[in-house]
Parts: sequence; structure tokens; C-alpha cells
Amino acid sequence: SEYRPCPLSIHYETYYDGDKSYDDKESQKINTACSIVDYYPDDKFLIFVHTKRTGNLMVKELGEHGISAEFHNANLAFKQRVDLENRFKNDSKCRVIVATSTLAWGCNLPARRVIITGIHRGLQIVENYDIWQMVGRAGRPKYDPRGDAYILVPESKKKESIAKLKEKSPIRSTILEY
Repeated sequence: SEYRPCPLSIHYETYYDGDKSYDDKESQKINTACSIVDYYPDDKFLIFVHTKRTGNLMVKELGEHGISAEFHNANLAFKQRVDLENRFKNDSKCRVIVATSTLAWGCNLPARRVIITGIHRGLQIVENYDIWQMVGRAGRPKYDPRGDAYILVPESKKKESIAKLKEKSPIRSTILEY
């Protein structure tokens, strides 16, 4: 079903990836994400990164933009993760969480906007179902009337990347196989 209680808009933003090193491409993604956060100073954001290194760089760059952000990842103890999620829900000053996929599945947080910093994890393409779980964290019932998700795609492969993201993954149950 395409139904959502809160309407969701998907935006595809490009980052420059021509003849750049991996680090340069990550820097381009970080700068693009920071520009989006800067543009919406009153909204809460979840920014999904695919590596802890990029997450740490993202938090640092946001800080240089005067934006306080915290990094939610598997290195945090369970209590630290829960405390961060509660601050995000209840404290208006906590408006940006940078996260690995630790917040992609089953979380209901007040993120008006979500940014996904690319569709690759190293050389591997991130599975569509993982990307769409991240997208689905934007605009949650009880918190926002709507959501916006920004997926960063490489400029040189924009059309192919968007077409791949729009492919529906088949859902197959294995319950009856046992």
C-alpha cells in the first residue's frame, strides 16, 4: 500500500562525484546535507549516514555551521541511545540526530525531515528496503502533519540512481515453507 497517515514528499538531491576521491565525495554529501539543514532552521532532522566515520564528520561539520547534533550508532550503550532518542522527542534544542541504520527500523521520532547521505555503503549499493525504511522516519503521526525526505544521489548517475530507487522489491513470505 502507498497509504501514509502523514503525506511524504521525496526529494532527490545530487552531490558532485566527478573525478573525486572517496573522501571528497563524502565531503560533498556532508556539505549538501548541511545546506538542507541550514535552509530549515526550525525543523527536526534525522540524517542517515552509512559509516561511523562519515557520521563523526557530519556532526563536526554541523557544529561548524552552529548546529548542535548528536551521533546515534551501535557504539553507544543502550541507555545512551534511549536517552538521546528521548531528548530528541522532548527537547526543542535537540533538533538533529545523525544516525547509522540504528534508527532506520521501527522508530517513531519527531523528525519532520530525513536526509539519506547517499545510496552506497562503501562500494556496495544500499538495499532499497533499507533506504525506504530511512525515508519512512520522516513525518510521523502524532508529531508532524507531513514529512520530507532527501536522498542524496551522485550527479553523474542521477537518472539511473533514481530509477533504481523506484524499483519495488518483491516481498516474499517463507512462513509456509516450514
